[in-house]
Amino acid sequence: PMLRAGTAIIIFAVGTRLLRAGLRWEEWAVHYAAYNLDTQRALQAGDVIGALTSWVGLHPPLYPIIHGLLNLTFPAPAMWLLFSAACSVGSVVFLLKAHPQQPLPALLLATDPVQLHYAAEVNNYPLAVLFISATWWALKVGRLHLLILFSALGIWTHIFAGFVCTIVALAHPRRRVVVGWLTL
Repeated sequence: PMLRAGTAIIIFAVGTRLLRAGLRWEEWAVHYAAYNLDTQRALQAGDVIGALTSWVGLHPPLYPIIHGLLNLTFPAPAMWLLFSAACSVGSVVFLLKAHPQQPLPALLLATDPVQLHYAAEVNNYPLAVLFISATWWALKVGRLHLLILFSALGIWTHIFAGFVCTIVALAHPRRRVVVGWLTL
């Protein structure tokens, strides 16, 4: 029964996020993409340092780098929305894996109105939630190296995600190791 519940939750998450991606292609998607233009230009020029230091407001550069790389490898604007939708579905999957006998957290994330609204945006929120969910999963299954990796990626995605990932990571019994790696 849990496997069927998990499968149904994933199917629901995929369906609603794909629908959202189709509905979100509008003028605002292009506006959001413009925020990442400096990073994309740095990548096009081969300026790796410029790309790694190109913060947009309070947003670290990981999402703009991924957005720029998507544009350079497959310049189709639908990829922006589908990437975000995939990140949003991935968040649900990580919660299912973190709680295999309790699908309620994943169901709540899959049906949350805020998550559905932002599930196919041209911004870093779906990626941020993905790294928060992945950090939580790594803590629950005791994978210290993945906990550190996902936390670091969360820190480089969004200020809030970095805060949440760090709090989750500090729940690990080897928190000194975690702090050491995250402060590098």
